[in-house]
Amino acid sequence: MKRPIGLYFVAAWCLFAIYFGILGFAFHSLPAGVIEETWVLCALIVVALPAAWLIIGLMKLNPIPRWVCIALLVCLTAWSAFMFTTTLWTALNVPVVRRDLEIRIGLVFPFILITMNTISIWYLSRRSFREFAQQFVQERQKQKGWNS
Repeated sequence: MKRPIGLYFVAAWCLFAIYFGILGFAFHSLPAGVIEETWVLCALIVVALPAAWLIIGLMKLNPIPRWVCIALLVCLTAWSAFMFTTTLWTALNVPVVRRDLEIRIGLVFPFILITMNTISIWYLSRRSFREFAQQFVQERQKQKGWNS
């Protein structure tokens, strides 16, 4: 039984969204001037290990990493929606001449995150995907039982 090709796209997006989303949220919440090279390196390492566990578990179609991934994507979608709303509010209250490029990026990037996260959440939480994942895991366990 082969993994569906959509799983590879969703796993790649989850890696990007979780890794950079969590780092972005962490660095965005820090006060200005606190970010140093040591903090950046520590944050990269601390986020890399759970992100690797999630993506490997997702590729193995294990249920716990799949649901953790869905929960993190829901949180990142909510955060992106907040950032989108904040940027939109700023764009409506700031003259167009000032910060035009920053506002456009601030509107487009969260919208892309929201869209891709929503598609990934939908894909991972579909009933047919859950049933396929259960069948895949059972078949893999049977194969391990025959080979041992």
